[in-house]
Amino acid sequence: MSVIFVSGPYGVGKSTLCGELSNLLNVPYYSAGDLISKKKGEIYGPHKKILNVDFNQEILIEEVNLLLRHERVIILAGHLNLINDKSEIVSVDLHFFKQLGVSTIIVLIADASTIKDNLYDRDHEIYSLQLIKRLLHAEIKKAKCYSTKLNCGLIIHEMRYDDTDSMSCFEELNKIV
Repeated sequence: MSVIFVSGPYGVGKSTLCGELSNLLNVPYYSAGDLISKKKGEIYGPHKKILNVDFNQEILIEEVNLLLRHERVIILAGHLNLINDKSEIVSVDLHFFKQLGVSTIIVLIADASTIKDNLYDRDHEIYSLQLIKRLLHAEIKKAKCYSTKLNCGLIIHEMRYDDTDSMSCFEELNKIV
């Protein structure tokens, strides 16, 4: 039982890529935010400020463990860093990823301006380039640290937003496994 964790800043394209990888690998894909929101009975809206990071991660662990009772491998889209209610970047603690059984971390990155445009197109929200750049840096730094501590695979993929993205990640995953 393992989790392929796909990370990256908001708006980088995790959902699209995960859907494509799910088809290529023939394994189910889930969004961490959707799993948490469903369990809490709340609607996950366009604002990205998380009030209680640790509580949400506990819910996520429960939900993923339920899924892994029926699936050998899943793809889980989420974040290594989140924005809290004070607009600060906070890291999700390593022990949550240990409990999730993460076997590989895939970090998706892109130009901050592209991500900003994606977020506006999707959510009609305007984020500062500075915040997006800080999130990109934080995701890469945390992914490198956590992959070492978890002794798991790490793929850092720069999005091209074309058909090559999913195939490139698929090929990199096959090298790790």
